[in-house]
Amino acid sequence: MTARIAVVVSMLAGAGVTVYVMVQAGADLSSAAGLLPPRVHLLALAAVAADFLGRAARVVLLSRGVGHRIRFSTSLWAMFAGEAAGAVTPSKAGAAPAKIAVLTRDRMDVGTGGAVMVGETMAEAIALLPLAILALVFLPGGRTGAYAALAFTVLVVVGVVALYWVARLPLRAAPGWWLRVGLSERRWRVLRVVARRFRHRSKALEHLSWTTMALVLLATMVHIAGRLAILPLLGLGRVDGDGLAALVGWTFLLLYGGAMIPTPAGGGAIEAGFAMALGGVIPDADMGALLVWWRFYTLYLPAVIGAVILLLGGVLMKHRSGARPQPHPAGSAGPP
Repeated sequence: MTARIAVVVSMLAGAGVTVYVMVQAGADLSSAAGLLPPRVHLLALAAVAADFLGRAARVVLLSRGVGHRIRFSTSLWAMFAGEAAGAVTPSKAGAAPAKIAVLTRDRMDVGTGGAVMVGETMAEAIALLPLAILALVFLPGGRTGAYAALAFTVLVVVGVVALYWVARLPLRAAPGWWLRVGLSERRWRVLRVVARRFRHRSKALEHLSWTTMALVLLATMVHIAGRLAILPLLGLGRVDGDGLAALVGWTFLLLYGGAMIPTPAGGGAIEAGFAMALGGVIPDADMGALLVWWRFYTLYLPAVIGAVILLLGGVLMKHRSGARPQPHPAGSAGPP
């Protein structure tokens, strides 16, 4: 219940900041809805498509690299499901579990899914390094955004190292603290099986072919370019050339810095940061509308699509499980 209240409060805070920005700009939702021409929305949708198609291709490539083939459609649905879960959890903590839950529909076990998620985050961090340096050097307002991207990269590396360390713990029996918090010995054994599978699959990431690594980085670049392009595309015809470059630079901060905010969907901090950082770049009359549409394409639209996928996926899985028992994924441990 406390978690649900936190999600609601965070969402309301974001909506409240958006409304405040719109009121300050003298705009309302009806004027924001009709502000941008159809071609701008088509371009923004194309950028969203590039973002998610790049992510989906990356996961397909990484899955094959660790020895498990999945369908492109399953990978794509997993990316949207991750957006839905990430939008309602602190620092997007629920994104990876939601992705893995969808990937299991293609008979992928949890340990393999964890290895793929590690590969995904590491590819993101590797691709961000040169992009952050370029933003630091060439983009107006890119310095702060580059620092946010670099901080995101450091956190990813630290998190991956910690995950590997936990997975390599030699403990066989459940530790005392595990039992004291009410968790069973059986759950510990399941966790150890998953961790062993995760270690095995993760080693395959160290031996990916140069072709696979190049394709993974290319897919990652497409995804990042799509994300960063949304705001400049929305500003076409309303922001000048130097201003468009600034939009790219500040988007680094808003997206990658916002991902580290420990409240669901940023708790209004991203919206407030948007208004403060871009107040001298976006015309005052357009500020509220661009904020609404940018959050729509980067947060609300993907999250709604992902929520529908999770809902329909749950319904379909219940229907199938009621019809006949499903075998455990090939290579997975199953119940001990």
